[in-house]
Amino acid sequence: MLYKYLLEWLKEHNIYFLHLNRRKLRSYLNPFQSVLLEILLNDYRIDFKKEGGIPLYKEGEFYLLNRKGPYYSDAILSKQGVKPELNLPKYPLFIIDLRYYNRHTEKEKRRIIKEILASLIEVRKYLWDRHLALVANRELFNFISHKLGNNKILRLDYPLNGIALDPNADEILTEKDIKENNIFLIGGIVDLGQNRPWTKELFKEFPRKRIEFYGKTKGVPDRFNRIISILLKVKFENKTIEEAIKENLTRKDILERLSIELPKRWVKLDNKFVLPKKEYEELNKMFGRDIKPYLKVFKVEVIEKQ
Repeated sequence: MLYKYLLEWLKEHNIYFLHLNRRKLRSYLNPFQSVLLEILLNDYRIDFKKEGGIPLYKEGEFYLLNRKGPYYSDAILSKQGVKPELNLPKYPLFIIDLRYYNRHTEKEKRRIIKEILASLIEVRKYLWDRHLALVANRELFNFISHKLGNNKILRLDYPLNGIALDPNADEILTEKDIKENNIFLIGGIVDLGQNRPWTKELFKEFPRKRIEFYGKTKGVPDRFNRIISILLKVKFENKTIEEAIKENLTRKDILERLSIELPKRWVKLDNKFVLPKKEYEELNKMFGRDIKPYLKVFKVEVIEKQ
């Protein structure tokens, strides 16, 4: 997590109690990660000023204070003061290639922008904006950047050499690949109702690998943000690819995978298909959740018979 660099800086300057000075934090982030983003994105600084407050969050020996209270800070978050000099890493880097953006319909273009915004949110949970890049001309980049709001993502004219994620690739992506490599290429392609194998064409000069979920690509999330989330969880939380996928499955992903899993497992009873309890429990384990709500789509019931 990138905020560890901020904690090191605070420790070097004997700051263990930091007052937020009424600044609201992003609720989906670790509070210190949110403070770091305020410094990097909104030019907030550290002012060596004492301010009374109440503890909002504690991590190790560090406290965040807010409002008024009996605990005094060593410094406050402010537009005044010192800008922390943090030697932040440049990698990993997630590159979304938008060279085929104009091949899409207007509805698909809106979906692409929505997924880029969601990708930025995922990246900010662990890193910050400079770890996300778009391959796009300046006009398109400026258009999308405006849609994203305040950000500092990177623009590239051409993708850097890295691993390209392609569901049709010959090679399988492994946890070792994710941990040992720092540049990942994602095709900025959506196919609402269409099959578009453009990724191979887009990344023909780069090594391509596919993500598998228990031996198959069926049911692997295909949205940019969920692919990036899978990579981040493996890289920073030491999760397996399967564990990371389970946390990113959408209803669509689950139904797609069930469409090939159920015919291998159900049995016919009284002119209807039923799922033995043992198979049901195995599928629950595979998806990391109760699949009964999804079985209704296939009109399949669970029976006690093993």
